[in-house]
Amino acid sequence: MAVEDVQQLIDLLELSPAVTELSISSASGSKVTIKRALAALAAPQTPLMVQSDDEYFENVTAAERASAPVTITATMVGLFHEANPPMAIGSNIVKGQIVGYIESMRLMNEVVSTVEGVVDVIIISESQPVEYGQPLFALAAG
Repeated sequence: MAVEDVQQLIDLLELSPAVTELSISSASGSKVTIKRALAALAAPQTPLMVQSDDEYFENVTAAERASAPVTITATMVGLFHEANPPMAIGSNIVKGQIVGYIESMRLMNEVVSTVEGVVDVIIISESQPVEYGQPLFALAAG
């Protein structure tokens, strides 16, 4: 199982607040278990990789970790609105670019990218409710 596969599993866990644990076994016999960390009510719930039987994850280099996909997350609770023009898969994102807006208390708040990359996955769509820390876009190194 590759680092990208584990990141996708973590993203799935983040999108499903009712799910607290996820275990996956591959055909090669490796097993990955991901559990949601216990957090205070005000803080977002983030998953933690608790156990991995796959030797690959024990020997991941810093360069491989740096090339793993990163996410742009919601900075507050509200309704998500797309930027103009909306992000599309393959769009280049630069640090400081507005990638969308979160409407909260009738105010439009900018969602600004803190990283550079290429949009790999669009997780959110127009007018969907978002929570603090919820992933909106997954970026690949560009």
